Amino acid sequence: MDILRRSGRICFEVELDAEVVKRGRPCSWTVRYRSVIGWGRATLVTDPSERRRALECLIRKVAPRHDYDLSEEELGSVAVIKIDLEEVSGKVST
Repeated sequence: MDILRRSGRICFEVELDAEVVKRGRPCSWTVRYRSVIGWGRATLVTDPSERRRALECLIRKVAPRHDYDLSEEELGSVAVIKIDLEEVSGKVST
């Protein structure tokens, strides 16, 4: 968090559908996957309504049928980070 506050420059990577492909002996195995790498600037979200909106979006994504009202204590116990993307790259292994 200290580094984020000082610089804000970030890089992140996300992998989806990772699967070990076993062919022959173990040293010949490979991995099939899809990935995305992004670069940009990250900032801590301090506005309470923006923090609440972001967390409610995440809750709906993870638990779409769950109606949950965030308390002020819960809202204050979680850092919300906004990423403004400057560049994105994707890859699909074959």
